[in-house]
Amino acid sequence: LGRPMPTDRLRGWVVTIVLTIIGGVVRLQNLGFPTHDGTPVFDEKHYTPQAWQMLRNGWYEDNPGYELTVHPPLGKQFIAFGEWIFGYNGWGWRFSSAVLGTLMILLVIRIARRLTRSTLLGAIAGVLLISDGVLHMMSRMGMLDIYIAFFVLAAFGFLLLDRDQVRNRLAIAVREGWVDSSDYGPRLGFRWYRFGCGVSLGLACASKWGGLYWMAGFGGLILS
Repeated sequence: LGRPMPTDRLRGWVVTIVLTIIGGVVRLQNLGFPTHDGTPVFDEKHYTPQAWQMLRNGWYEDNPGYELTVHPPLGKQFIAFGEWIFGYNGWGWRFSSAVLGTLMILLVIRIARRLTRSTLLGAIAGVLLISDGVLHMMSRMGMLDIYIAFFVLAAFGFLLLDRDQVRNRLAIAVREGWVDSSDYGPRLGFRWYRFGCGVSLGLACASKWGGLYWMAGFGGLILS
């Protein structure tokens, strides 16, 4: 089973929540700046008009930006959700990105804590992620990269939970003497965490085509 999880669960969650709030404040402050005279900047010009079209046209893109419908719809639907709340402005097309970028801090802290069995190292991982310039920028732009990053990270978190759960189930099988109940090993029941991993990877693909590469990588990780 390896080392058990640290026993400071309350402190672990307090550290996680405090750092996540700090990261959220950093990402949300002055979120509407900069714009190009009130319009999107850089590749936001592809995705934010398409998200706005979805709001007007029943979640369907009928007028592709720059004559090109880029990537599947889920990430643009997230952008559209922010535009539905705040309107067609910087806050609107960046709000969902900032929220998911903030939640990534929470996930990284918990994942690192589980990997290292250390609340301190989990906190350090969170601080490093808050300080990462690329993630900070992608959390404050109406683009798709933050969505695929979030769902791939969630998939890894689910896979890590699945590993620990299966180890526990195997330990029970050994202790109770039914580890060799069949030629294929003990029946371990339905693996909901692995199912969650698959769903997360599917959502990554639904956000951006690059999720297909991650599906292949996770397939190798699961079978190795």
